[in-house]
Amino acid sequence: LGSHSVKFGLPLSALGGDDGSMDVTGVIGNNDGPTEWFPEHGHGTLVGMSWLTCAPTEGVVPSGGNIVIKAIFDARGLFGGDYYANVLIHNNDSLHPEIRIPVHLGVTGVPDIATVPDSLTFGTVFVGTSHRDTVFVSNRGTDLLTVSNIAVGNAHFSAGPISFSLAPDDNLPVEVIFTPGIEGDLSTILSIASNDPDEAVIHLPLHGRGLFPPEIRVSPDSLSADIILTVNPIVKDTLTIANAGRSDLIWTTQLQAGRRDSALFTLNLTTRSGSSRLPNEPGQTTGPRPPARTTPLQAVLKDLTGVSIVLDASHGAYGDLSYFSTIVADLRNRGAVVTMNYATITSALLADVDIVWLIDHTYSWSPEELGPLHDWMMAGGGLLLEGDETETIFNTILASLGAGITYTSQSPASGVTTDIFPHETTVGVHSLYLEYPLARLSTVTAPAAVLVRDIGGGNNVAYSTVGSGRIIAMADENSYDGVINSTDNQLFANQRFDWLASRLDWLTIAPTGDTAPAGMTNSIEVTIDGSKPRAGYHRAIIAVQSNDPFAPVREVPVTLHVREYLCGDANADGIVNRADLNYIVDYYFHYGPAPSPFGSGDLNCDNWVNLSDICSLERFLNGNRTLNCCQK
Repeated sequence: LGSHSVKFGLPLSALGGDDGSMDVTGVIGNNDGPTEWFPEHGHGTLVGMSWLTCAPTEGVVPSGGNIVIKAIFDARGLFGGDYYANVLIHNNDSLHPEIRIPVHLGVTGVPDIATVPDSLTFGTVFVGTSHRDTVFVSNRGTDLLTVSNIAVGNAHFSAGPISFSLAPDDNLPVEVIFTPGIEGDLSTILSIASNDPDEAVIHLPLHGRGLFPPEIRVSPDSLSADIILTVNPIVKDTLTIANAGRSDLIWTTQLQAGRRDSALFTLNLTTRSGSSRLPNEPGQTTGPRPPARTTPLQAVLKDLTGVSIVLDASHGAYGDLSYFSTIVADLRNRGAVVTMNYATITSALLADVDIVWLIDHTYSWSPEELGPLHDWMMAGGGLLLEGDETETIFNTILASLGAGITYTSQSPASGVTTDIFPHETTVGVHSLYLEYPLARLSTVTAPAAVLVRDIGGGNNVAYSTVGSGRIIAMADENSYDGVINSTDNQLFANQRFDWLASRLDWLTIAPTGDTAPAGMTNSIEVTIDGSKPRAGYHRAIIAVQSNDPFAPVREVPVTLHVREYLCGDANADGIVNRADLNYIVDYYFHYGPAPSPFGSGDLNCDNWVNLSDICSLERFLNGNRTLNCCQK
């Protein structure tokens, strides 16, 4: 090292494991005079080297003397492999102001297995079914962990994967499955074998209980009623819930409105120019309009035959249907009856209405109108609110119904939105064009949920259920002729009415849930009230949900056919016979009472009950023809 004879032993080298440290001693000598040594920059001998430290880190070596420096190698937390560094000795030797001592550390890594959790309890699981849980295996060591085998003690449990490798600090989920084949308490050990030197095999207790499941039987598998209103509008029936299994059957029921018969309908092209605007809307937009369709749209939609839709104009805003001619034509082509209302809202007015349609409002609803609307909604009415300048008026209506929806005036956000949520109304709808909405739905809470958000993220459309009724609230006029010319706008506009028309006020059941012990049965009384819906066919589903693992839901279809009268049953006794012929003869020839309803005697549908009808009924009673009065 030169004439100054400053020395620091030999190059430092050490071998160590990850669970300890090793000391190596070096000597600095001075034959000529005092020598100072100190760490570079005053931050320690080795900046950033956590596995190597030296002590002391500075000092003075007297002339002719020496000082011992201890180098400490700490392999804890290091992965297996070779590590290199240098010890720099800065000193006041003018010929050798820096001495560099090479350092080498060889580390032999050690894998260290760990599991979370350290046991699993599966609880009660039905025989023949499975319950899954997870054990996380991790490597907390410094070398590759090799899991050579994972095994369980009996066939009721399984696990996988059964072998794998993990790098240091890595982990892997191991799925453990409990599939009881017998009844009773079951336990075993999950064994994990690995190359961890001090835990070659670890053991995790597994516990579970097998229980033979309940087995549901529902009879009959369907219900139907053919109700003639002049005879008896209410029919009662019974559903039987039987438990053929070996543990308690817990069941509940839910009524679902049956889908109306669907068909492929051709929807109309817009009858107005794509640039037409509503009279109270601003004359500008901030988003490009989608191109107008040039070919008709075909879609599978519900048959709305007989559905009564009333667009209310008694509170201002739009006094005719001309601005909504496209959607009105679609609805009428699908069988719905769409009319305007200019009268005060009353219970009598709503009695024969299925859907009330509100488009912007100028005048508020009175308390005398809100009451009948509330009762009508509870009984299964469908309410569509479509507008953006009616914050106060629409909020009053929604608050009276407890709909969970509130309108607020907001800055407009026009354009095509794709922020659309799954629902019956949005099937096949991928985007919607919103033109200058002047409102948003600031509150959408249970029982309501969001259907569409505008391009600014504001809630634009929501739905809610109130009693047996349904509500759709929109913060824009989304179906007028100027914007409905896009495929998705028109499809969504039609499907709103499909959902709102699915009312279910004619079917009730009791009880709605119970527990049937093994081998026992429960009964459900089903009441079908034909006086609630319109004449025609109606469908529903009684969904029976239970803890039977192999049949968690059983659906019982219910079909109702409502007839206002039995054709030919002039005396309304539910039977067509000679008594009805005599009844019509007495009416026609002797001024007796008229058939009630009158259509039951009008066999040829000419709005008269006369000799022609007498002859038709005579031929029917003699087996020569069938009867088909005017009713649907």
